[in-house]
Amino acid sequence: MELPGRPLETHLPQGRSDPVPHDCAIGILSRLRAPGHVYESSDIWTSPDVPERGSSRTAGASSSIPPQTRRSGTPWLKCLVSCSTGIMVVPDDLLSGLDVALNEAEWHNARVRSDVSEAMLDFRVLALPEVGPEPDAEGRVLRLRLIQVGRVAASLRSGLWNDEEAAVEPFDLEDLNDVVHSFGAQPIYGWRFFDPPDEDWLHWRNRLSLDVRVSEASDLHVIDLFQESGAGPLRHLDLRIWFADLAGYDFDNNPVSLSEAAESGKRWWDALYAGDERVQGHGIVPGKPQS
Repeated sequence: MELPGRPLETHLPQGRSDPVPHDCAIGILSRLRAPGHVYESSDIWTSPDVPERGSSRTAGASSSIPPQTRRSGTPWLKCLVSCSTGIMVVPDDLLSGLDVALNEAEWHNARVRSDVSEAMLDFRVLALPEVGPEPDAEGRVLRLRLIQVGRVAASLRSGLWNDEEAAVEPFDLEDLNDVVHSFGAQPIYGWRFFDPPDEDWLHWRNRLSLDVRVSEASDLHVIDLFQESGAGPLRHLDLRIWFADLAGYDFDNNPVSLSEAAESGKRWWDALYAGDERVQGHGIVPGKPQS
């Protein structure tokens, strides 16, 4: 089921154009709405229905989440600000934490606005508070705002991800969100989405459907996402967006702490491997520990 998002023009609170600090708010929303609630046009999702997953998946042959060792250094709360640009330097530890938070998240929307060099990505993540039950579906919405976007590249292919003979389907930047919607909000997985090594896209970097230089902003960071067909003809989408900074929002476009979003994701995966009943029902089972 298609779950269109709020128009990009209304993403930011009225009068706000500045980047939201990474740790300025309370974290992922966990309130409830009545099942029969009729969503207004300003809501992120316009349907109360949540797509069901048809099959179980194995989280991986490990007794805990993968160690985030490829980056080191800056703690989440010590965000540095560039004096020349005013853009906050994103700590490596924060990106590593968000890698965990996005694992197995449903990817719903992807919009790019060239006029302001920004992108919006909407996910329904797996999150768990320190106490209490798992948030409802609305409370697990995480919207990432990518700031100072420099480049957007995508590859839409009619086949499996590794099919070198699969036909490449070209499309325009304004059609990106429709292409993402066409996959039905499939979960993303792999534990690494931010600043992956260049070799991760060697198999598709020369088979592009779309390659747009949005601005001359420095490509400090990259997010690498994908979708694969859940049913019907085989299709695969790869997407890379280069950006300088990012911020997070909840279901109601309130700023959220990305470090808390990362911690909530880690708590969810730790709870899964610990057999916590609060995280059951997603069709995900932990793999056997490696011997």
